[in-house]
Amino acid sequence: MDLPGEILLMISDRIRAQKDRIRLLSVCRRWHQLFFGKVYSCLHIEDDFDTFDGLARLAVSLFQNPRLALAVREFDTGMWLFRRDGYKKDIDITVFHLLLEQIGASSNDLAKWKDQLDNNDEDIWRTILIIMMKNLRVLKMGYMNSDFLSHVMTLVTTNRKPFDTDPALQHLEEVWANTVEIGNGYMGMDLIPFIHLPSMKVLQAHTLNVYDERSPIPSALRPAPASSGINELYFIDINTDSNGSSGFTDMIVACKSLRVFEYQHILSSPWPDGEVEFRSRPFYGPLSTQKHSLQVLRLNGGGRYDFRNPDCHKELVQELVRHEGRPSNDWFGSLHEFTALRELHIRLRNLLDFGASSKTPTFSFLDILPHSLEYLSIADYMAMDFDILMANFKAILACREDKFPALKKLDIRLHCCIHCVKKFSVGLKILYHVHNSFDQVEEAFQKVGIEFSCQYLIHRP
Repeated sequence: MDLPGEILLMISDRIRAQKDRIRLLSVCRRWHQLFFGKVYSCLHIEDDFDTFDGLARLAVSLFQNPRLALAVREFDTGMWLFRRDGYKKDIDITVFHLLLEQIGASSNDLAKWKDQLDNNDEDIWRTILIIMMKNLRVLKMGYMNSDFLSHVMTLVTTNRKPFDTDPALQHLEEVWANTVEIGNGYMGMDLIPFIHLPSMKVLQAHTLNVYDERSPIPSALRPAPASSGINELYFIDINTDSNGSSGFTDMIVACKSLRVFEYQHILSSPWPDGEVEFRSRPFYGPLSTQKHSLQVLRLNGGGRYDFRNPDCHKELVQELVRHEGRPSNDWFGSLHEFTALRELHIRLRNLLDFGASSKTPTFSFLDILPHSLEYLSIADYMAMDFDILMANFKAILACREDKFPALKKLDIRLHCCIHCVKKFSVGLKILYHVHNSFDQVEEAFQKVGIEFSCQYLIHRP
């Protein structure tokens, strides 16, 4: 007796390897009809993808079977496979040479791209695959160092031939540009074309580097203010974090109604003299254009760690010389008019205006935080800031019903690094000490229904 289709689909969900899911289509006609849409709706270029010619074979399959190309909703290009072994003789790629000619370029570029195609350049094939998937909704890109990709995206977003009559990426909603090394990170310029696509909602980039201001965006690619439907921007990476300092003005201002903005900085660069301190202030102007809609702001909320500072651990428990004038300690600006803001993750020295030499901020939490706030996470807490933070907490408690009626959660993230744990074994001791320091205020917050906690966030050099 045949199993019901619903049961077979549930079983297929347990099959993780893509090549095994594709094999389901060969069992019988019924299974082919049942699984076709599900199997091909999500394609991922895996590490063992047909040894050396899988990208070419997939492109040929999409060309010969338009129904297959239309079925793909999510495509993950995978990471570099570093294979350029040529093709098996039974693969005819003549049609893709014709496609390159239609896409057009200088004779030198065209000759180079044809040669790269013939020699199995994976970035060329990945780009061809992307533009063939007309119903693509989600694109996950490993690092693609390709002038061909840049050229194609320029043609797509400026509606130039051949995409004036055969549009590409018109249904794309999410782009995840994921890289694992700072040296192989996308530049901001690489992602600007995606801002123009009509259905885009989410853009995330890992290890993004700001484009060189001396090489401005071409006028044809510069997005107009409030022209994009993107509502979530993420510039963050789990392992290496993203690197930038200019505020990503063009991408932020282009959004009509940005709901989520997340950015995490790292003081590191693969280029000589490339290290730049985090600056919060350049983000303020662009983000102010979104104060009517911004609900979640995570602005370097993971804190900072200067890998060159061997005394990082001492700053937690001793009254050291303040880092006055350090660019990373600039004031972000008042959030009082960000009337939709519900969640805020930010360093204390960017939230309050300590300035270059003052020890007491000019403004308090009451002055600069919006009434809509539900969750406040303060990063990079140091012991020398105890009095300032305690005074602000007491002020919140005194005016909670009037000023912060929606506040439900508040946490403090300690400034520390892995060296503090390995060399000085102070991690848990510091956390215990800080937690005890706030015992009274924690109890007071809990009485009014606000969750309060201290977290020990480790930074790994």
